[in-house]
Amino acid sequence: MHALFEHLCKQLADRLRKRRVVLFYDLRREFERFIDELAPEAVPSADVERVRMDGLEVNLARFAGSFFAVRFAVEDLVAVDMPDPLLIYLPGAERDPKTSVLMELEKAGTTYEPQLKRLARNVLRQVYTDGDIDEMLKPRRSVIRMS
Repeated sequence: MHALFEHLCKQLADRLRKRRVVLFYDLRREFERFIDELAPEAVPSADVERVRMDGLEVNLARFAGSFFAVRFAVEDLVAVDMPDPLLIYLPGAERDPKTSVLMELEKAGTTYEPQLKRLARNVLRQVYTDGDIDEMLKPRRSVIRMS
């Protein structure tokens, strides 16, 4: 696997080891490919699947449009004193800190809302200088030519 994949797996596995439940909010859907790499055979749904990350067996549930479906899918998994590690991936969903259907899970575990550029910068810093990284990550400008 590539460095960004490994870095993300380590960050998530560390959080899962500490808190057991992680709700991974990805409003801009920047990490869908990462989740697809974790579980390449799976069909996005609220069904729970088993994946491995950084040596840790993890239950993975994916949001597919219904917060209630996700909650129902994981309810039995978290209804114990020490649940198996559970990652709930929520693509296109924004965290609502006041009225979330998943608030109990957020409070029992933790939330994770990374920014792809920041993660990429941290991984690239292991090999490149900040100047090189700035050049790689700067927005591309489209040129409009008038005839």
